[in-house]
Amino acid sequence: EDEARYRHAAALLADIGWRAHPEYRGKQSLNIIAHASFFGVDHPGRAFLAMANAYRHDGIFNEAIAPEIKALAPPRYLERARVLAAMMRVVY
Repeated sequence: EDEARYRHAAALLADIGWRAHPEYRGKQSLNIIAHASFFGVDHPGRAFLAMANAYRHDGIFNEAIAPEIKALAPPRYLERARVLAAMMRVVY
């Protein structure tokens, strides 16, 4: 199933912005994932990956994060990205 693959990929990409300053990690991670040349991931899936990592660094209640990226994903993916990000914030 695609959602399981996306969750696994988001976990693997969780530290993609490790070199960035903590204030910019969320935005930088989002930009790296949004512009990366992944294959086997559609636009809603890419939005899920980007938002999960952005929410991880910037907080799950930040509504101002990348509205243009959020527009690509269905509400179900965005809610699951928030849940996954909350879990990653606890684990990391």
